[in-house]
Amino acid sequence: MYKIFLTFIAIFLFSGCGMKNPFVKTASVYSQNVGFGEEKSSPAMYRSTMKPYCVRGKWYYPVAVEEGDTFNGKASWYGPNFHGKLTSNGERYNMYARTAASKTLPINTYVKVTNLNNGKQTVVRINDRGPFVATRIIDLSYEAAKEIGLVKNGVAPVQLEVISRDSGANRYVVNKVLKKQRVAKIEKHKNKSYFVQIAAIYQKQRAYDLKRRYQELNRKYKPFLLAKNNQYKLLIGKFATSSEAREFISKNGFRGAFVVRN
Repeated sequence: MYKIFLTFIAIFLFSGCGMKNPFVKTASVYSQNVGFGEEKSSPAMYRSTMKPYCVRGKWYYPVAVEEGDTFNGKASWYGPNFHGKLTSNGERYNMYARTAASKTLPINTYVKVTNLNNGKQTVVRINDRGPFVATRIIDLSYEAAKEIGLVKNGVAPVQLEVISRDSGANRYVVNKVLKKQRVAKIEKHKNKSYFVQIAAIYQKQRAYDLKRRYQELNRKYKPFLLAKNNQYKLLIGKFATSSEAREFISKNGFRGAFVVRN
């Protein structure tokens, strides 16, 4: 019990952006030889493995999958140096079991892996995260790599086909990750500002004279000049939405004016 506690603390301290395995060990124990869909997953496992995570400055977002989904890319394999070490979902890596690491596929997803160089196939269960190389989409166990003739060359083009999925993991992605992405998108949109461009003028003095004319037009929206390539654009703003900016144009009768966004 004491050793398990120390392992948990070590993983917690070293999890996060820039680490190879930024996940928390769960209390769940998995069998390497169970049939499809028989794994027992816990909310703690979902929270630790299905959330967005950062490795070496790059963010990864686990995705929801359905049976029949396919993905193409390169496969690699990992073996003796990781044998017996913890995987992202808290299992011990067994290089002689048919498992694999994926950057974004849900944990406990079963995928059929086809080596496109020779047509050989294997079925693996995702229980780890990686490989963190841009062109690679899966890191196979030694056993799975041997089965499709990948061990010698190390890397090969493959096609992945989802043949079984963990519906609990899918629900977590949809309910948690996608919700966060929607919120982030809304917040990004909120930070956008809109302006009304009144004119584009090449004479500097005329541009400043026009700015002074509109200075007292509205206390809420102020004019300013944007100078670029000897051209002075007269803008008024800022507006929270494009419709608010268009209403301003209509109300003040600005002919030829249009809405721009920063």
